[in-house]
Amino acid sequence: MKLTERLLGTLFPPRCVVCREPMPRDRLICPRCETYVNHPAPPRGRCRVCFLPKGQCVCGKKRHYEAVAAPFLSDTPAKASVYAMKFRQQLDLIRPLGFFVKQALDERELTERADLITCIPMGRKARRERGYNQAEELAKEVAKLTGLPFVPLLEKVQEAPPQHGLPSRLSRSGNLLGVYEPVKETIPVFQGKTVLLADDICTTGATFNEAAKTLLILGAESVLCAAALLTRKEQPGNGKKPEERQIGG
Repeated sequence: MKLTERLLGTLFPPRCVVCREPMPRDRLICPRCETYVNHPAPPRGRCRVCFLPKGQCVCGKKRHYEAVAAPFLSDTPAKASVYAMKFRQQLDLIRPLGFFVKQALDERELTERADLITCIPMGRKARRERGYNQAEELAKEVAKLTGLPFVPLLEKVQEAPPQHGLPSRLSRSGNLLGVYEPVKETIPVFQGKTVLLADDICTTGATFNEAAKTLLILGAESVLCAAALLTRKEQPGNGKKPEERQIGG
């Protein structure tokens, strides 16, 4: 290792994707936070859409996408890292989160089914204010890791209130009607293809559902989804908010 690399490693050591504590350079997550990685439930006991154990998922009956894979759950401390990427410009988290998204796709045997990767688009105003689209950055990282092409297939043509501020599945679904349209020159690219659609967070699936519907109407064969964070049904005795819990506690 060059002297410059050793010096940078000392001054800016790699940090765990969940707890953000310094770690050896060859790791992305520390041993105690590995327990927060969401692995598939046994086949007989899992939802066919989100792969969570039955009774934990929030999947509705009508879905325009076939499956969604995510490496972390929103009731774990990993939520803080995904929110830091999304709202606080901590883009150094893109690489490790992308790695774990790709791992989740591989574990659920979805990677080889996709022909190309795209992302949930942002409106122009939101993009100007934030300076980047975290879903796009995550999708590009997954594309790099999988070797699949990244193509921006959709654009957001209407501004709508942010999904995270809406209280119910119904309000989230209604909030997105007619919001997405295809980038016209890309329509031939995805017709007859299986599209992998990436976002940072999947709460009720309403965003994925509306975007997937748009792609299917215009000729996509099928749509698979991937996110860094997935919400599951609140479990009894789990009343604390994720950000209130201690890492490893």
